[in-house]
Amino acid sequence: MVDTAVSGDEMAELKDSLQQSINFIPEDALVGLITYGKMVFVHELGFADCPKAYCFRGDKDLIAKDVQDQLGLHLVADPLKRGDSAALKRFLVPMADCEFALNSILDDLQPDPWQKAQGCRHERAAGTALNIGVSLLEVAGVQARGSRILNLLGGPVTIGQGKIVDLEQSAKLRSHADL
Repeated sequence: MVDTAVSGDEMAELKDSLQQSINFIPEDALVGLITYGKMVFVHELGFADCPKAYCFRGDKDLIAKDVQDQLGLHLVADPLKRGDSAALKRFLVPMADCEFALNSILDDLQPDPWQKAQGCRHERAAGTALNIGVSLLEVAGVQARGSRILNLLGGPVTIGQGKIVDLEQSAKLRSHADL
């Protein structure tokens, strides 16, 4: 998961680091890509010739069933057979099969186009993006395999699920004393 609600300089450094890190991922590891700012994009890596992404509103509360229906994914009753569906193979692809598609998406990745207002924070829907990532892993059968979600976050969650602070910069972040 990649946060795009960052400055142009941070985005350039992030893309460079990600492209270098791709070389260390095992070829048989399943890889997916979710980018987010105000909106959440689930990138289809299974077809490199025509990049495609599914867009979700970052401020909308989603349940796993809604995400799976919108992406055309369906749970298989047997957890050992999950991850075999053709629909899932569009989003979680072995590294050897999606390296070109992943690099081309990262090359084209731009900072979040939604401009922040003066005195406000970026709109960042990391909670919604995480919810979507977990929904994908549920269909893939995380009970039968090990998996992890890497979230490259550039700031506090300001909209949607998991919101920890308001958009106005005058609002203070919660601290350990508040908890």
